Amino acid sequence: MEVVFVEPERDWEEETKLIHAGEYRDEGTGSIVTPIYVSVIYRYPEGNPYGYKYARNSSPTIEALEKKMGAVENAEDAVSFSSGMAGISSTMFTLLSPNEKLVTTKDIYGTSYEFFTKVLTKFGIKVDEKAIGEKVIERMDKNTKVVFVETISNPLLIVPPIDEIAKVAKEVGALLLVDNTFATPINFLPLKVDAYAVIHSASKYLAGHNDALGGIVASNDKKFTSSLRNTRRMFGGIPDAQQAYFIIRGLKTLHVRVKYQNEVALEIAKFLEDHPKVERVYYPCLPSHPSYETAKRLLKGCGGVISFEVKGNGFDAIKIMKKVKVIQRTASLGGVESIITHPATMTHHTVPPEVRKELGIKDNLLRLSVGLENVEDLINDLDQALSTL
Repeated sequence: MEVVFVEPERDWEEETKLIHAGEYRDEGTGSIVTPIYVSVIYRYPEGNPYGYKYARNSSPTIEALEKKMGAVENAEDAVSFSSGMAGISSTMFTLLSPNEKLVTTKDIYGTSYEFFTKVLTKFGIKVDEKAIGEKVIERMDKNTKVVFVETISNPLLIVPPIDEIAKVAKEVGALLLVDNTFATPINFLPLKVDAYAVIHSASKYLAGHNDALGGIVASNDKKFTSSLRNTRRMFGGIPDAQQAYFIIRGLKTLHVRVKYQNEVALEIAKFLEDHPKVERVYYPCLPSHPSYETAKRLLKGCGGVISFEVKGNGFDAIKIMKKVKVIQRTASLGGVESIITHPATMTHHTVPPEVRKELGIKDNLLRLSVGLENVEDLINDLDQALSTL
């Protein structure tokens, strides 16, 4: 029986692509939902050395996820991974060789920063991470092979001018990679402004329920994605079928979740900005944020993450974490549960203290990922916790 994947129509909008694009459908069963193929081995397809053979290479469930994400990102192809970091590391080892240069910024996810500065450099790759935000443009030159930025930085939510960075990258012959995890395809499409590839930690908003790890890399260069699949085959970073299924399922509600989280996060950011126990709020859709104009120009919404400094020290920030009741204390984001995090001791603890200081990641900084709870319940929870200071 021939595998049939839904090909999106040219005029389909993103919401329709998220639900139908790439889905496995067949006439034999009439199944509407893509099945989970748990088989590790497949009968060797006679005359077709590129068919399904072994689950470390691919499977119908994996392929369905990749076709869906390719359609959603307006990309020619997408490659899935067992985690966001598997996607980032495989991409870097596919594109970079010894003595070639990666230009990135300090204000990125802590593990990405650690991988670039402590692992890639061991292989003779030159890493320039001196920039913060849009200053990355000043670090790019004709010797730059790859540029890596985040659409919305972690945790101070700086929005660099991706379109301008892409233009300069093209001028110097560099490949721009954009981690779009915080923004999601609902709020921004990096490939539309000439980024070379877009990367997601699918564990966050794409899957959306804190029950699946995964990563996605999408690009219009099919030669690159073919090489990337080969890297994945050798490194073994493919997701299993159940991971892929959970991400596929999560994607079908991504548009409604992100639109709600955009609205609720802005409302909570405004509440926090007026709170007497809060020193400063970081949210790109607030006029007080340094990236406000860039965010307004590039993004459809600013996402579900807010960072804020409490009036006090690191111990006071941790006290707030212990006092919330509805909001959960952990280190992730993008799920249906609201989550509060202390970056200095959690997500960015591997970043050297002097770098955290330079970035402005203070000990009294907290990061809030807004879930799908009622906004008044979240505001009341934050208010009662802050009132204990």
